[in-house]
Amino acid sequence: MGISGRGIYLNLSFEQRRRDQIVASKVGSPTSERDEESLIFRSYQRFRDLKIVEGSICGEYQIGKQTRMSHPRLEYQATSKVLELLHMDLMGPMQVESIGGKRYVLVVVDDFSRFTWVNFIREKSDTFDVFKELCSQLQREKGCGIVRIMSDHGTEFENAKFDEYCSDEGIKHEFSSPVPPQQNGVVERKNRTLQESARVMLHAKHLPYRFWAEAMNTICHIHNSYTKNWNHINSL
Repeated sequence: MGISGRGIYLNLSFEQRRRDQIVASKVGSPTSERDEESLIFRSYQRFRDLKIVEGSICGEYQIGKQTRMSHPRLEYQATSKVLELLHMDLMGPMQVESIGGKRYVLVVVDDFSRFTWVNFIREKSDTFDVFKELCSQLQREKGCGIVRIMSDHGTEFENAKFDEYCSDEGIKHEFSSPVPPQQNGVVERKNRTLQESARVMLHAKHLPYRFWAEAMNTICHIHNSYTKNWNHINSL
């Protein structure tokens, strides 16, 4: 219901407007403002007399508003040490290239500590080389090998190079289910957090979108700075 220049008008349903058109056709189309207001008043009277039962929801409304239930939260820590399980995912391509000409982001999250690494790459084909370099760096730094890695079935992860490297290094490569992203939810949630935080930073400082890589790298550093020590369980 609202107010126009000619008086009160109603946002009626199609059936109500159709009935009013039939009535108007029988008595003749309203030629004056008074006849039009009288027709609107009768429609409003019918609308006001409509009875709504409290607490009742129609089945069609429930079907239209229903959503998928969230996956249950794990009540235990699935890993007991760092580098036991690494979650990986590739974001991109971004609509705008970064200052360095990068359009993809390889996100790696340690399951035990939730420590995160972001690597910016130009093409999807560079994913393996970046991952291999990161694995060598982490294994030398922590003095232990990587036990398992988890990713989706993207061709940047499921290929002969990854299979050969994991076989040589004794790394078990696990894949999440093709359809639901929740099985690889650790890195999927991290992707969303990094994207939204970087977007907020760019908008807050009125920076152009080509600075998205710098903003995302800064956000990742901030998150890692308040992550607990690698020797303790932590969840962001």
